[in-house]
Amino acid sequence: TCNKPTINGATVTPTTATVDSGATYTATCNDGFTISGNAVMTCTNGVLSTSPSCVCAAYTVADGAIQGGATTFAQDATATVRCSYGYTLSGTNPRVCGASGWATAPQTCAKNQNCMTLTGPTGGSLDCTGASVGSTCTVQCNANYVTLSDFTEVTCQSSFLWSHQTNDNSKGLFSPCVEKKAPESRSLAVSMLIEVDSCKTADEKTNLISGLETFMGSQPTITCLANSQCTMEDVACVNENSKSKVTFNLKQTADMTNENVLKTSDTAIQNLVTSNSVTFPIKTSKKRETVTVSADSESYTSEVATACAAGQVQTGDTCYTCPAGYKSSPQCGPCPAGSYNPTEGAASCTDCTGGKSTFASGATSSSQCVEVCTVIQVQHGEFNVAVGFKLEPADVLSLTCISG
Repeated sequence: TCNKPTINGATVTPTTATVDSGATYTATCNDGFTISGNAVMTCTNGVLSTSPSCVCAAYTVADGAIQGGATTFAQDATATVRCSYGYTLSGTNPRVCGASGWATAPQTCAKNQNCMTLTGPTGGSLDCTGASVGSTCTVQCNANYVTLSDFTEVTCQSSFLWSHQTNDNSKGLFSPCVEKKAPESRSLAVSMLIEVDSCKTADEKTNLISGLETFMGSQPTITCLANSQCTMEDVACVNENSKSKVTFNLKQTADMTNENVLKTSDTAIQNLVTSNSVTFPIKTSKKRETVTVSADSESYTSEVATACAAGQVQTGDTCYTCPAGYKSSPQCGPCPAGSYNPTEGAASCTDCTGGKSTFASGATSSSQCVEVCTVIQVQHGEFNVAVGFKLEPADVLSLTCISG
């Protein structure tokens, strides 16, 4: 004889505790389950053939896939769905096969109607108007930081990809904002012509320079002098075609990480010159008379010169240390995809190993070295993501074949 089997989620007939050799038991799965195996079990010489099991029915998800590739699910098993790239999951995930079958409705995948949520740069943040098509995100660096990115604003496109999401940056990462460093020196070299035939003798030079210095120090719009952020140095004058050419330097002495201190004063001086507002009295060498002189409105020239400290990087008038994720040799630039650097000021980057790579340039840690899949061209069909786009191994793609 053979004993009656117990099968979860099934009714077994006949209901007798045993059957004789040659007799059978039949399993019928409860509602919500489907049979897996042979429903009829035969008793042969006291051994019952293999019992079937009642499992939750297999299912498919449009524009998605059940992870692991399972086709049947026993009680308490779970089904985890991952949607195709560019689609969003709805429903309970994972879905659980319970005592009465699937405990919840199937998951669904719907095409994204928004661009992905972006993560702001190191040393900064993002100011986003939204994530729908046409929305923008603007990079905002922290106080006293400057971005190393070639762009500061990105737009959500009709493809539901941000404008900077490219094959080389599929995750939509941003270059870092780096802290400004104080330069060794910063100065503004100024030159202008004064409408007077002077600066031919030592006394004339002294008189004109004294008058100009007094005028400059009295102007509230020249804020670096007014706020004691700079000093007026190396003032000189020479006679040039019966006019007096004056040169001097404004040397920045405070708020050194602010490259706009001298630029603001430069604009102010230029406005004074071009508006014929640079006028001041000087004593002449003849009869010790006092005359009022003014600057030639079209003679103003200037140039800001910044000298960064050794080991610092200079971009324009800004100084900073080459950050982590970058290499300083031969010049500061991001680590190429497939390499990383965790230390600021490092001369080189370290290559990922084991066939791994990174999703973009500028990686700062070995943990960013991962398995990366690149979308390939398919003959007579195409994926829902552009050829060359980089994805994670678990990402799911939808393939559309050409008709015929």
